[in-house]
Amino acid sequence: TPPSVPTGLQATAASPTRVDLSWNASTDNVAVAGYRVRRNGAVVGTASTTSFADTGVSASTSYSYTVAAFDAAGNESAVSAAASVTTPAAADTTPPSVPTNLRTSSVTTSRVDLVWNAATDDVAVTGYRIRRDGAVIGTSPATSFGDSGLAANTTYVY
Repeated sequence: TPPSVPTGLQATAASPTRVDLSWNASTDNVAVAGYRVRRNGAVVGTASTTSFADTGVSASTSYSYTVAAFDAAGNESAVSAAASVTTPAAADTTPPSVPTNLRTSSVTTSRVDLVWNAATDDVAVTGYRIRRDGAVIGTSPATSFGDSGLAANTTYVY
């Protein structure tokens, strides 16, 4: 006789690379020997208790889990209802490269238009902070910026 179907399966994304699973215990006419954990239909491990940590996952990915109980005679229950989870994005700890070739594209008595070569990043560059004489004066999502309201015959450092 196979064990009863595990119920109450819960999946929690503990980190970008770990999903914690828990469920209610199954019953068997002799004894439940363990549980087979499936991710997207494929067995990823077994557990002797009603919890399992799946560390073979990737960041920013959706997964579906089921669990089946088995006994010492090799009988296996039907799979549990599925529990779905999406892992969070990995933390971005690498700063972008330094933008290069900062130059003016236009200069008037009250305005300076700046352009530069794009920075690169392992995740994404979302914008640039523009500094004049050491102080942040604005941001730009693109590789250009116009600084206006300047005084004529004045030197500025960007």
